[in-house]
Amino acid sequence: MIGHFFLGFGASFLGSLPIGVLNISALHIGANQGLRSAFFFSAAVALVEFIQAFLAVRFSDFIVANAWLDKVIHIGVIPVFIIVGFYFLLKQTTSGPLPQASNFKNGVFLSAINPLAIPFWVFYATYFGEQGWLIFENAFILFFILGISIGTLAALIIFANLGVLFFNYIKTFNLYINKIIGSIFLILALYQIYSVLL
Repeated sequence: MIGHFFLGFGASFLGSLPIGVLNISALHIGANQGLRSAFFFSAAVALVEFIQAFLAVRFSDFIVANAWLDKVIHIGVIPVFIIVGFYFLLKQTTSGPLPQASNFKNGVFLSAINPLAIPFWVFYATYFGEQGWLIFENAFILFFILGISIGTLAALIIFANLGVLFFNYIKTFNLYINKIIGSIFLILALYQIYSVLL
């Protein structure tokens, strides 16, 4: 079970390191509002990822057997990414700290609108199962998913700490945070269109 925890932790931690909306947001919150606010945001993201990973692992056989469902998810996120992308591009940067509840809600929102996390964990759950590393029994799956959630939390907290550490160097970055997040969503939308048409 401990091995399953670290398997989930490692996969999630490494998967959270490439620059994306969630870690950029954690960096921004850490720099501007401190680690407590960043923790609320990161905890919300980790909670949503726990649910997404649970659904992915539990229904991995069904999703793999129904390839059309994966296609539907990839097509369905395109308008979501475009709408959210333009929302952030047009949104004015908020000055001053947000309430902790708002950071938590933002974490839930940004994580929930990324249903691609489910196909991501379906792929890795299937791969780990084929390698004999993942046992599809309740207790083992629970530890694996818990590891995923904690791995995401740990990676985002690191980004938040980087935000605190390099605050003086990213003041200009703060002025463009919404533009950066919006651009990332639009890039993701373009990538999804490319992958669907390919």
